[in-house]
Amino acid sequence: AKVFYMNRWISLLALLFVCVSASAKETIRFGVFAYMGMEKTRAKYRPLVDYLNTKLDNRVVLEVLTQEEMDEKIANKQLDIATTNPTHFLVIRHRYALSGALATLISVSEEGKPTSRLGGVIIVRPESAIYTLEDIKGKTIEAPSLKHMGGFRAQAYELHKNGIHIPEQSKKIIESRSSHQDVVHDVLMRKADVGFIRDGILEEMIAHGEIKADDVRVINEQHGVNHPFRVSTQLYPEWPVFALPHTNESDTKKIVAALFSLPPTSDEMIRGGIYGYTLPADYLKVEELSSQLRLPP
Repeated sequence: AKVFYMNRWISLLALLFVCVSASAKETIRFGVFAYMGMEKTRAKYRPLVDYLNTKLDNRVVLEVLTQEEMDEKIANKQLDIATTNPTHFLVIRHRYALSGALATLISVSEEGKPTSRLGGVIIVRPESAIYTLEDIKGKTIEAPSLKHMGGFRAQAYELHKNGIHIPEQSKKIIESRSSHQDVVHDVLMRKADVGFIRDGILEEMIAHGEIKADDVRVINEQHGVNHPFRVSTQLYPEWPVFALPHTNESDTKKIVAALFSLPPTSDEMIRGGIYGYTLPADYLKVEELSSQLRLPP
């Protein structure tokens, strides 16, 4: 009898250990840079996380963060996977010796045209006397943040290639610390002469009736680039998804499989601008930009 009860206790302890181990692995924390502001970014990525949870047993938790918050959580091993703009990804990859991107985002236009590239847009008011990159010298510029890839760095590099060092040759650079949409509204309200925003924002605002197509004018517009959005700069790879070094390898494989099998048929996801994910892009262009502008890393 003693042997029977001893075996039973051993079995119960083993079961308890398995349950505790399973619960310890239960949560996969997915960090997303809040480039559109907290609420709009959350609304964009909520359907993706809901989809991932159908593949990973409701274990994925969405965390929408500033870049500073994301850096802190990564340092404290409080995130498992993350997605952010390409220049921020390079900094994180350098600090934490990541193996690389797992996948690259495919965004989608209001007309349903997909793309895995992004660019920056330079806008002014229609009546502005600014027509060329050279005309931007000495003007007040507004951007969501100097850390935004499509909202500042792509434009800064385009100006740099044309011999214009914008931090020194502009009158003032305003960091709105808010959304790209707020930058557009501030330009229209004459709080800035020039606005830097990422591609796709104008098209979204026009489609939603926030502005009219002729409310702003695009400077240095690139033509013939086979891209569904208006852009003022060269194109760069879209946002990468990456896993942190401590992330369980089995979970990472499941996430990759789920991202690649994401069907481009979810109306809610497409309305948010997510068409799917593709094989990791080559981020060499982003490294060149960072090197030329002497940005971290």
